Amino acid sequence: MSGKTHLGRVARPLASSLVPLAVLMCLVSCWLGPAGLIRTIAKPDDGESCAADERTNPIVKDCVTRGSGAKRDRGLSAGQIIAQGAWAIPLPVDSYIVGAGFEDPDYGGGHSGVDFFAPRNTPISAASAGKVIAAGCAPSTERDAGSCDVNGSPAVKGCGWFVEILHADGIATMYCHLVRRPLVRTGYKVKMGQHIGDLGTSGNSSEAHLHFQVHTDGQTTDETAIDPIEFLQSAGLDI
Repeated sequence: MSGKTHLGRVARPLASSLVPLAVLMCLVSCWLGPAGLIRTIAKPDDGESCAADERTNPIVKDCVTRGSGAKRDRGLSAGQIIAQGAWAIPLPVDSYIVGAGFEDPDYGGGHSGVDFFAPRNTPISAASAGKVIAAGCAPSTERDAGSCDVNGSPAVKGCGWFVEILHADGIATMYCHLVRRPLVRTGYKVKMGQHIGDLGTSGNSSEAHLHFQVHTDGQTTDETAIDPIEFLQSAGLDI
């Protein structure tokens, strides 16, 4: 169509010049699809939608959306999953410095995540939509066994206050060294960018930072850990 209005052609009977309403509605429905022109993707199995809105949630750095044909496929590789999905860096933009990386040699190659250094009480958000599978306190010192409401140290074992989230396709994320009890509990459904806790230095920690891990196969073990920086970069995030 040219986009111009030709008033002289309206002289014909109106009914003969218009597409029947039922046909028109069918065409519109087929074009938009049942969910409308834009669908958010990377929904977890529970149906949570992408909650990214940079105007109201400064924690969210990026939310990837696609057109109406972009449904998630199951059984994809991790690279394909994050290329289609919606992921965010779990800290506010420009609030952090990247420290020790995945399998850092200074840790004997046993560092299963990445450290983001930021001021104490910096808000931590869920990197993607999912379901909380663990939240609580990993063992602190022997003197304060079971308590994470103390500053950690390199001599202390454990993650301190922590959260684990299971996302679609068996991807799991872990957030360690929170300053206090997490804002979420096991079984909670969370959206991408949702505030789950605040950064601190509980557990095996020498200063305030977030230790962030990404895992495959729905398990948070050393064997399933993958490089979080490469993962987020593959999702199109600038980090």
